[in-house]
Amino acid sequence: MNVKTAERILDIFEAFATLGRSLTLSELAEYIDVPVSSCFGLLRTLENQGYLYSLSRRDGYYPTRRLYKIASQIVRYDVVTDLIQAALQNLCDRSGETVVLSKQQGNKVVYINVYDSPKSIRYNTKIGCFRELHCSSAGKAFLGLLSNNKLAETLAILPLTRHTEKTLTTSEAVSENVKQYRDSKGWYANHGESISDLSGVAVTVALQGSNYGVSVAGPMYRVKPLTTELGNALLALKQYLEATHKS
Repeated sequence: MNVKTAERILDIFEAFATLGRSLTLSELAEYIDVPVSSCFGLLRTLENQGYLYSLSRRDGYYPTRRLYKIASQIVRYDVVTDLIQAALQNLCDRSGETVVLSKQQGNKVVYINVYDSPKSIRYNTKIGCFRELHCSSAGKAFLGLLSNNKLAETLAILPLTRHTEKTLTTSEAVSENVKQYRDSKGWYANHGESISDLSGVAVTVALQGSNYGVSVAGPMYRVKPLTTELGNALLALKQYLEATHKS
């Protein structure tokens, strides 16, 4: 369950990032879809806390550097991402596709870092996106960590939503798919199951006592023919990272 006030404050900062300019009260109220009076209260709070400053009534508001400073300090202590950043960027450069670092959060996977493909046609996603377990390559990789009994229990309570005609929507089908990849490949693939014409390949990597997903994703016409090659590259990366950065 989302707390509306917190969600709207985050939406305000995303508005500045998306539109790339100062914004008036009415523009922000429209963007986050709240009454002007409610938006004014949020902006006044952020202004009083030093996160926004007012230019003028006509030009509106813009963020100060306070949020950037806090975010920079947080990133500085992100030990896991810092440890493996070079390896994931190298994978992105070699594959030419988008590489995503993810973590399981309940019944979904959240993207905690994204290395964008340099190609104009690519998997265009962002940090903080969520994907469902049953239809994403990283989600399948996390499901593959479960015992057969736990896998069955988990799938029985998951909402196996259909996103495309290729989405597996029964617990039996997802279970069989996950087990096949786990037992015969060691990596996991998704071809058009979450987004049409998108393919992804993923593994999990154990780092600092926790499991992370690493996936390579891009247009199906490029990625699907290279599934095995990318899967083996991910397994080699997994072996290297786990050996190099033991807990």
